[in-house]
Amino acid sequence: MTRTSPARLSLRNRLLVILAILVAIFSLVLFVSMRTLAGQAVSAAQDGLLKAAAVSILEKVRISDGALFFDLPYDTFTILGSIGEDRIFYRIDANSTFLTGYEDLPISDSYGDERTPAFASIDYLGEILRVAAIEKPVLVEGRSIRIRVLIGQTSNFQAQLLSQLTENLLVIVVSFCLFAGLLAVLTVNSMLNPIRRLADAVGRRGPNDLRRVDHPTPQELAPLMTALNDFIARLNGALKQTEIFIAEAAHHIRTPLATVKSEGELALRKARKPENRAHLRNIVRSVEQANRSATQLLDHAIVLYRMEQPERRTVGVLQCVNDMVSSFAPSAELRDIEITVDSDISAGLELYLDQTLLETALRNLLDNALKYSDAETTISISLNASPDRCRISVRNRPATMIEIDPDLMIKRFSRGANATNVVGSGLGLAIVREVMMALGGTLDIDFEEGGSLCASLSLSRR
Repeated sequence: MTRTSPARLSLRNRLLVILAILVAIFSLVLFVSMRTLAGQAVSAAQDGLLKAAAVSILEKVRISDGALFFDLPYDTFTILGSIGEDRIFYRIDANSTFLTGYEDLPISDSYGDERTPAFASIDYLGEILRVAAIEKPVLVEGRSIRIRVLIGQTSNFQAQLLSQLTENLLVIVVSFCLFAGLLAVLTVNSMLNPIRRLADAVGRRGPNDLRRVDHPTPQELAPLMTALNDFIARLNGALKQTEIFIAEAAHHIRTPLATVKSEGELALRKARKPENRAHLRNIVRSVEQANRSATQLLDHAIVLYRMEQPERRTVGVLQCVNDMVSSFAPSAELRDIEITVDSDISAGLELYLDQTLLETALRNLLDNALKYSDAETTISISLNASPDRCRISVRNRPATMIEIDPDLMIKRFSRGANATNVVGSGLGLAIVREVMMALGGTLDIDFEEGGSLCASLSLSRR
């Protein structure tokens, strides 16, 4: 049963979604509240006009010779009628007796006084009518009569006004949402900027930089910084243990193999039977191949480690080459091969790099040149320098000159057709190429006229 990796959740998107929901809820509440207030304001304005009209009618009531007289305030009706295209209806009663107006206008269930009229919305002639009801007691020849005034107005203008206000509110709310959304994006980006800066600071580090991360961050990122630095410390410790293991493994592998090879060569000298000598030659050859393969595999492991943990220091190039030539001199003398060094640089030329990596590259180049060179030939090493680069070239004449694709030569465990009878593992030039990648240099392989093979290391002097 396989476990699927959890989906990657974007912290930025999660914050934006939460803020968007909050903005939407706040905008909805704001719209509903403002829409309600606008409706109440429009209704209050209409009710105020209706109240003024009803009070104005009551003020025009006169009593003369025991009779009631009304002078309708046409100016008030004119004001009401001038607001939009609404229609006005009124009814005046004395107690329960209809006096004037629209007789079919329904009588209100409750009447207020001049200070606080009773308001209601009724359905009249297929329209919604807003009415104000006021009553006032008067004495006519000693009798109390209640004058009731009912005045109403259709709500078309108020509905249009409320619709316009609603549209304006929508524009305001949508504008607010857009502004709040932009502000939310800017706020979220500002909040996540410390994380981005931390990621950039770590990302700018090279693959070999295992120092503690010391970058100013908010307090909320302190646990992440602590965990990251703890991980780097553990990784650094693991790499150091790996280097120690590689060094110990090299010692424990090379020493027994060297002993077995020496004993095999000694037994070969003493053996007299041809079949025994053939077996011993195979043993010596196999041990030599195992020793070479183990050495190159360990060199490869050291290179991989040093790529992660380089120890840079000032290295004298000419001195390093001469030391490496001296270490190969005994092996070259056994085959009557001369190693020469031709340099146009001063002995004081120094490069700032990992000396172990440079020595590993030179050792593998010289080992390859010595393996594939014919006996009684010369391996020439030339050193050249320019203001920007230093070049180390190794030339040799292979015993069997077959031009091979350089890309194939530097491939791991790949060997050419001329390597059939030569002990090797196919790692030498691959190791040199990886060393050059770690040192920021290049490896160039050329087949020159005259049957020579030239392998060059180009290193920056900066």
